[in-house]
Amino acid sequence: MIRTAIKYAYNDVGTIPIFEFDDDSHIDCFEKDMSTDAPRKPIKPLNLAYFYIAYHDKTWYEARFNAKMVNKEKYIRYRKSIEFLKEPSKKVGFIDFLQIIGQSLDSLDKIEYLEKLYNKTETYRDFFEAIPKKKRCEILYGWLNTFMNHYIGSVFSDRGWYIDVNHMNTNINSQIGGSSFSNNLKYRIFSYNKLSTVF
Repeated sequence: MIRTAIKYAYNDVGTIPIFEFDDDSHIDCFEKDMSTDAPRKPIKPLNLAYFYIAYHDKTWYEARFNAKMVNKEKYIRYRKSIEFLKEPSKKVGFIDFLQIIGQSLDSLDKIEYLEKLYNKTETYRDFFEAIPKKKRCEILYGWLNTFMNHYIGSVFSDRGWYIDVNHMNTNINSQIGGSSFSNNLKYRIFSYNKLSTVF
């Protein structure tokens, strides 16, 4: 849908191939209430860019549209910074991990469950992959944003991105979904900012 909208705007305007935008995309996670049939209540949104980086080394817009930051030097630093996800030496002990994510785990059960997953994995990427798909939203929503900010917050920004219509990926299924998502999620993924002919 987004690809179609961008192509439509480009064909309509014709001379402006660069679309600048702010990536304020997020995932709406919902509480599960097994005891009643009441509608599930939304809980804290999960940053989709951070979620996608954790599992795919790039944001959703990078993967689907070959998006890049307007600031090229910052973009290079950001791309370099995410290597920590796959380097065993960058994965700290569990106590240090808890200090990084702060007071976002609200029960001893959650801490113990997370510790088991954490201690049996070698890298942060392994750890994220070890979280069962159906539990990812429930487990990550409280601390993923804080965790990613700790490691890449100084070089990553959700402001100042662009898509070049002439260099969008064309061979990727543009529907959101895939192995990292579950049916318990709702997505808000596009924040159109402006058209531009220059950076």
